[in-house]
Amino acid sequence: MTIETQNETIVLDNDNEERVVQVSDDQVTLSVNYEKDNVEYEWYDYNTNAIIGNGETLTINSEGLSERSLFVKYVNRCPIELDVKIYFNVSKSEKLWTDIVTSRPDSYVETTGSDGKTIITIKDEKALAWLASMASGYNGATQSSFENTEVVLSASVNMSAYVWSCIPNFNGYFNGNKKSITGLRIANNTPNGFAFIKNLQSSGEIRNLNFKESDLNLTEVKSTTAIALVVENNYGLIQSCSNSGNLYASTSYLSVRLAGIVAVNYGTILNCSN
Repeated sequence: MTIETQNETIVLDNDNEERVVQVSDDQVTLSVNYEKDNVEYEWYDYNTNAIIGNGETLTINSEGLSERSLFVKYVNRCPIELDVKIYFNVSKSEKLWTDIVTSRPDSYVETTGSDGKTIITIKDEKALAWLASMASGYNGATQSSFENTEVVLSASVNMSAYVWSCIPNFNGYFNGNKKSITGLRIANNTPNGFAFIKNLQSSGEIRNLNFKESDLNLTEVKSTTAIALVVENNYGLIQSCSNSGNLYASTSYLSVRLAGIVAVNYGTILNCSN
């Protein structure tokens, strides 16, 4: 049995063998060929109930994809089902959002308010990724801590496709607008810190923002490390925010701090839940 993906060809010797397929970019395409006893077979996709011809392609979108198994069974042309399955464990890409979005998208809108302050409207996932590039000076952007700036999340976004790049310093007002950031992923390769924002500065505020199905997964964490899904170090104000999801960090040190909303607090936290 031969399975061709975008990046490699996998030869399976056993009918029930299990392999991992890494989803990269926007999708992965599997070209499945099977022949047994000089008879070609068709494939049955358990997810879509669709018959896939031998040698045709099966495409899996990675946007918003959680780790899961894709079950495909082949049938013959009678059709008589054969008691054989092949399992593809589809895992999420470990690429960073800031490596995927390398230029300012149209969904990142910057205007000036009547008071002269800058207003940045975030309309989708790519715009939020560009905000991270602006915060770190990645991809040719001028680094900013967003002082005298209001960032408005105008729509809920799903960030599960790629790993987040932590915003090192934020000194503006992040207006969540009662919207949600779903599937934010913090991993060992997350740069600048292990959080959505590393340092919320004294003039920084985050209000009315919900984090859902968060995925913080770290291994071999060093000592003196503060870890939080939302903010590592808070010197400002966090109000009416919530977080839910998976938080995991393995370490041999006792001084590691792990939290959902804030790891180290020097500021104010009001009406938040985790």
